[in-house]
Amino acid sequence: MNRFLQVVIISLAGLLFFGALFTIISISIKEDEMRQDLLTDTRIGSVGIIREDLYQLKGTISDLNSPAYGRIKKYLTDVAQSRPLTRFVYLLGKSPDGELVFLADSEPDTSVMYSHPGQRYHEASGLIRDMFTHPQESVEGPLSDRWGRWVTGLVPIYGPDDTTVHAILGIDIDATSWESGVFKAVLIPVIITSLLCLLVIILSILWMRKDRERELLQAAEEKARMQAEKLAVQNQELIHVKEELALLTSDLEGRVSEDTVEIRKLNEELKERAQKVESLLIQKDQFIYQLAHDLRTPLTPMVAILPLVKEAVSDPDSQSLLDMFQKSLRYMEQMVEDIMELIRLNSHHTIDDVEEMNLKSLIDEEIQANSFMADEKELVFYNHVPPEVSLHLSRVYSHQLFRNLINNAVKFNAFKGTVTIRYHETPTGHEISIQDTGIGIHPDDIHRIWDEFFISDASRHDPESKGLGLSIVRKIVDLHGGTISVDSPGTGKGATFTVMLPKRQNNEKLKK
Repeated sequence: MNRFLQVVIISLAGLLFFGALFTIISISIKEDEMRQDLLTDTRIGSVGIIREDLYQLKGTISDLNSPAYGRIKKYLTDVAQSRPLTRFVYLLGKSPDGELVFLADSEPDTSVMYSHPGQRYHEASGLIRDMFTHPQESVEGPLSDRWGRWVTGLVPIYGPDDTTVHAILGIDIDATSWESGVFKAVLIPVIITSLLCLLVIILSILWMRKDRERELLQAAEEKARMQAEKLAVQNQELIHVKEELALLTSDLEGRVSEDTVEIRKLNEELKERAQKVESLLIQKDQFIYQLAHDLRTPLTPMVAILPLVKEAVSDPDSQSLLDMFQKSLRYMEQMVEDIMELIRLNSHHTIDDVEEMNLKSLIDEEIQANSFMADEKELVFYNHVPPEVSLHLSRVYSHQLFRNLINNAVKFNAFKGTVTIRYHETPTGHEISIQDTGIGIHPDDIHRIWDEFFISDASRHDPESKGLGLSIVRKIVDLHGGTISVDSPGTGKGATFTVMLPKRQNNEKLKK
């Protein structure tokens, strides 16, 4: 158990580490994307400025009476209004004494945020000041000035000689809006990491609970066996004494009577313990069913909303992350459905939807249902079931029975392998076998593959293996009054699953 907890802790630590790394990378990608978008908008904005009007501006209050100033201010206002996140658009120049001044901005004259021509910009960063001597397009921020906190796109505009910088176009985005965009990029890795950690914790709890129940059941069985053996020895001793000492019949009869009472009492105790064990198993099934149901409640809207999120995201990297997220959600959703189906099967004792079904057609349908995965592996199917064979089977569970068996044969088969289905009628029943040429089963695992959540070493490389499919298959066969067995020569040598179903004269005999 301590080793298991260590594995769980290491798994959670690994998930958190990669989740943090994933988050940092997502932030970096999103910031680079937003900075590039802002710089592109600033470049586009600089192209539309009429150079003749710009060169007429003196960078003084007298520009207010210039028609050129009015046209440039209107253009800057239009640029600001055309971009939802843009707060300010402005032009910076240099006064004769070398100080940075505003040439024009996008704010109305009545706004408290308005900067008039010639207003000095004392808070200008070193990057902005250097752009007049070392011109380069850039995005800087978040930085603070008297108007607030901003992320700014900066593009130099050259003078008539095309060699010296005449002005700088700046576009400001509110730092809060900028950080909100970065925060949205963090949501996907955080949600994925949280869900994976939650899944590891839930599975760990289920596994530890199951181990504890198994230990209790084994301890109860061992104690019952030892008590039964002890009683058997005592009973034999009493019988021997009775035969050897006929003269003490009455005394021996009394002792036998006492032992009989003790045996009856112990049998009652064993029966009571068996009932308690059965009650614990029922409580376990109810707990797992409720847990699976509670898990499905948040999964359903997430599965429904994710395609809409994918449509709204155009970035290829984000699309790839969403695809991985969607695959994880589908895996969790299928596991929840399998757990709930297994619990439902455990609680059923009869089959109510029995009807006569053509076996060959039924198997052909399930082969078709697995065709996509089979085509990827270039598998060949051989269905040797005679077309006239019909069996009385559950309408729903019969499909699930053969779908799981064929899916198992496809999933663990070799590339360009084969799957062969055979039918044989015996004096008492029907024998259906499904043989594959896949990875096979290790002899140590041959009797454990029916256990719930058991995954053999040979199939641990399969990320979609949940260890529930064969447990569901065995429950369905049991409900039909049949048996199932498996034979495998060993690892890498394929496996054959054989289902034995009793002969039925009518549907009613399927109901226990």
